[in-house]
Amino acid sequence: MIVNSEQGIVNHQGPRRGAEFEEQLKEEEKLNKAILENLKKVKLG
Repeated sequence: MIVNSEQGIVNHQGPRRGAEFEEQLKEEEKLNKAILENLKKVKLG
């Protein structure tokens, strides 16, 4: 278990395998892009 006490984040999974990590990163980037687009729409609206 990895604990980052400064941010209060607990990671129970430990280090991920490379390919699995890359896949998650791509998904998170896609979600972040969608969130930013939605925020822009809200600001304009």
